[in-house]
Amino acid sequence: MHRWPFWAGGLFLAALPIAHWFLLRRMFAVGGRFSSVVDWLRGKRQVAAPLPQDDLIRALQRETAAAFGDDAAAALAQSSPAPMASPVSPAPGGLLPNLVFLVGVALGGTISAWLALGHAPAPSLPAGEFARLFGDDRLVDAAVLLLGGVLVGFGTRMAGGCTSGHGLCGTSRLQPGSLVATACFFGMAIVVSFALRFLLGGGR
Repeated sequence: MHRWPFWAGGLFLAALPIAHWFLLRRMFAVGGRFSSVVDWLRGKRQVAAPLPQDDLIRALQRETAAAFGDDAAAALAQSSPAPMASPVSPAPGGLLPNLVFLVGVALGGTISAWLALGHAPAPSLPAGEFARLFGDDRLVDAAVLLLGGVLVGFGTRMAGGCTSGHGLCGTSRLQPGSLVATACFFGMAIVVSFALRFLLGGGR
């Protein structure tokens, strides 16, 4: 199978989230798209409408008075309101954009494999090192992949982002949370790979 040189792959990965931002004004995050689809299917379709500016100011005045006293609330009422900021990444308009994105990811991977192989790729479970570690029982292989997918999904929600959100977009902007998250999931992947090779491969 023909593979791209490392520098071409790196340039493509760098260009992908940049193009995504300029085209859609949203961060490139596969986990967020998938979570939006899951939330839609679970019935979490209604998004609370933003408060009008006057209602927001009154709510701030009430909270300020409760926390700091009436004098602070009066000072807030006399100050000129700051202009409302628009969200950096607006919520997608319904289910369709997220489904199109995810289908496009799968379709792009299929086309890439087709071009690299020179023929239509045949669906198959992983081979090579994976088969050596877990054998060739398709049921066992499917169970291991399912468990791995569940753990990846759980970790993605717990970390507030996936490899594309944290690893590509967050680290490129030097966000501390993304730097820590990326170091954790890549570091743990390295540890787990060596542990599996030692435990299941007899130390080889």
